[in-house]
Amino acid sequence: MKATFDTANVAHTVLGGLDYKWSDVDNKLWRDSGYQYILDWANPTSVTINESDLALNTSTRKKLDQVGVYLQDQLEWNQWNLLLSGRQDWSEVRTQDRIENTTTQQNDSKFTGRAGLLYAFDNGLSPYVSYSTSFEPNLSTGAPGSDPFAPTTGEQTEIGIKISLWVGMRCLQFPRSISRRKTSPLTTVNWVTTSRSVR
Repeated sequence: MKATFDTANVAHTVLGGLDYKWSDVDNKLWRDSGYQYILDWANPTSVTINESDLALNTSTRKKLDQVGVYLQDQLEWNQWNLLLSGRQDWSEVRTQDRIENTTTQQNDSKFTGRAGLLYAFDNGLSPYVSYSTSFEPNLSTGAPGSDPFAPTTGEQTEIGIKISLWVGMRCLQFPRSISRRKTSPLTTVNWVTTSRSVR
């Protein structure tokens, strides 16, 4: 939905809506072990794998349903531009373990938003600052058969100057300066689960 209106000398462009996202991941893992699979890295030889010896070790199905509602208002006054937006997400991840015959459910919710302020000079220079947060459900797991990791969350800050140059009928904009920080789980190593923060 979109609406445009004025309050005093401020022009508003309001956007709002609802979206839905889903994912369905089916995973199966067959394994076998024994001395016949030991490799000598100094003197490697070929190994024959008999698929009939492989046993089904992991059989899972993960389903994600995510619903989000959002609202954004872009305000313009003289050469000032202010952007404010907010979003609320609800997610549900269901994990079915077909070997253990169990089903687990993980529910998460998060409010995220964005705010930005820009001043557009007549000469094409536009200094600006913005801040935003993000939320993304995670279907990745650690050890086979384990529950999904917690959702990935992030923050992003931008401070810089946009330079717009008109060449013929095209407008050229120079790259922006961006600082990001994202917190998300790592892929496990030897089934040890860790997390990280990326700046």
